[in-house]
Amino acid sequence: MQVYNSLTRKKTEFKTIEDKKVRMYSCGITTYSDSHIGHAKQALQFDVIRRYLEYKGYDVTYVRNWTDVDDKIIAAANKNGMDPLDWAQIYIDRTSADMAALGVRPADIEPKASETIPEIIEFVQTLIDNGHAYYNEETGDVLYNIAEFPQYGVLSGAVAQQSIGNWREGKNGEMTSGKAEDHQYDFALWKSAKPGEISWPSPWGQGRPGWHIECSAMCYKYLGETLDIHGGGLDLKFPHHENEIAQSEGRFGKPLAHYWMHCGLVKVNGVKMSKSLGNGMSIREALDKYHPEVIKWVILSSNYRSDMNLTDGIFEQAERHLDGFHRTLLQLKAVNETLPPEPGDFAREIRQGFEEAMDDDFNTAKVLANFYEVAQRINAALPSPKKHAQLAGVYDTVLELYHVLALFTTDHQEFIDALQEKYYALRQVDKAAVQELVDRRLAFRREKNWAEADKLKEQLLAMGIVLKDSKDGTEFSIAV
Repeated sequence: MQVYNSLTRKKTEFKTIEDKKVRMYSCGITTYSDSHIGHAKQALQFDVIRRYLEYKGYDVTYVRNWTDVDDKIIAAANKNGMDPLDWAQIYIDRTSADMAALGVRPADIEPKASETIPEIIEFVQTLIDNGHAYYNEETGDVLYNIAEFPQYGVLSGAVAQQSIGNWREGKNGEMTSGKAEDHQYDFALWKSAKPGEISWPSPWGQGRPGWHIECSAMCYKYLGETLDIHGGGLDLKFPHHENEIAQSEGRFGKPLAHYWMHCGLVKVNGVKMSKSLGNGMSIREALDKYHPEVIKWVILSSNYRSDMNLTDGIFEQAERHLDGFHRTLLQLKAVNETLPPEPGDFAREIRQGFEEAMDDDFNTAKVLANFYEVAQRINAALPSPKKHAQLAGVYDTVLELYHVLALFTTDHQEFIDALQEKYYALRQVDKAAVQELVDRRLAFRREKNWAEADKLKEQLLAMGIVLKDSKDGTEFSIAV
């Protein structure tokens, strides 16, 4: 299995610290408002990575934190006259519900920054003791002294190293004088309390943790000094993950993680999604419009490292594809009851293609692309009973594998029916009126009054109704 490592900037064979055990951490959400589709992308893609590692036989301990101590949370809570931790808990609960509705499994451990204060204080004190941090008497803050960590910038490369490298060069390497300009890139580990802010007692007075130290402390508390995988969004690479490396490796003198994995960002018609541009979409808004499997199909159609571009109509296109796939699987399920349980060649080919794609840096885009061909081959075999033998084990194999991607977990008929109801409502078509027209057309057909039957057919087609005639009558549905 090959995994792309953001630290080395190349794919390498995946090797764990302990045999068949994975310690995995991904940075969670700052809970000051409803989570957006970008949060869903990261959460789903790392959940799929965890699921596939489990499929491969690894014992995975997965930690995803909640940042419930932050400037934005404090500002929102104060604006609404609430305690910041209570405000954060509202959005922890809402986000948890949204992720569950989407089909994202909770992490094994989901710690909060506010519940890790003793460990954070201990971590900061250790960095002071070993010379990597210092107390600023003027501000009451504790800062990390990056002059004491020459490797700073190793993860983010040009982003950090260009500015800091120029700074080091300008200082001729002399950055320990204590002058303010020698510490312009230092970052806060502990912030002194300000009026109206939540705070905790510490050796440096009342205050609260900086953002970066929270993750270092939680990584160490739950997973130890070195992890197998540390992940997060690409936007966290600098400064957040760079600062985590400085903190953790400054304390322990060993790598924080063997593999750094970063998810791409979300764009809307080619433009980065942001609240300031008004082009954002919360998970809740997406779930109000689209079935969870539709959202997941769109997210997983791009590899985790790639940006996801939400172009106009992308969700509707996914609806059409999934409608067809669920109809195919519904028919296959009925045929499956007559087939031997042992997988045939086709089923084994599906598994091989799935594993080859996922072993190549968890390439979900390839797995989804493969399914179009799988569905074509199933549909080609379904009409002919003589070809049903080649479908042995295919249904169970598809469900097993695509459940790793949290797909096809919904009852097929339930998915089809839900989509039908949505499109009847969207197009303001009365299903009862359609049934009446279909019955009238059927009566004309029985009378062999083809002219009148064809007029009704054209009327139904104009309404977006799809007809399927058989010797037993006429089935109808609305086009998706």
